[in-house]
Amino acid sequence: MKIKLYSIILGIALLFAAPLSAQVKSVMVEGIGANENAAIKQALVQALISTKGASIQSSTTLSSDYKQVMTDVATAITASSSIEEDVKTATSGYISAYDLETSKKNSDGETVVKIKAY
Repeated sequence: MKIKLYSIILGIALLFAAPLSAQVKSVMVEGIGANENAAIKQALVQALISTKGASIQSSTTLSSDYKQVMTDVATAITASSSIEEDVKTATSGYISAYDLETSKKNSDGETVVKIKAY
């Protein structure tokens, strides 16, 4: 009788645990940074973006400036322009854990990591 009761309790527990474990996703991503910690942070952001998506907001500003200087001898005109671009990326979610799969330096001296995020 005890074995049947334990089997029923175990079956019910598995029924409720299955949907919870099905929601856990894992993703393999790379990150690049000046050091291993920076590369891991960048990889974690990439993991969130790849599973949850991201909102990207961009704005571009073009400024022009013209100056004219006139003297008795000559006229000088100077012109300058600048472009300013601002890009913001936002995502939401959380990563419960990650495994560091590889960490190495590339030819530019930056650290490249590969992580598996959960």
